Amino acid sequence: MTSLTAKFPRHCETAILPNIPDEKLEDLLQEPVLKRLTPFPKPMVAHLVNFYKENRTEGESFHAFVKRVGVPAFQAKLDEFLAVSA
Repeated sequence: MTSLTAKFPRHCETAILPNIPDEKLEDLLQEPVLKRLTPFPKPMVAHLVNFYKENRTEGESFHAFVKRVGVPAFQAKLDEFLAVSA
């Protein structure tokens, strides 16, 4: 299998890899790039990504979203997550 590392720039946020045959999935999961772009995000990361997806404006980048809502909004989401996880 050709390495995927060169195909995804360092700033890549999302990648969709459709039509992966079951017999190739394990090889794909061993790719170095999937250490950075995991298909299995940690619950806290998933919580913050959902906050972004549910509240962003159409076409708004993550950076622009953070700038618009501010760091305190993210701190509140982290506090919410930690309270539920405790």
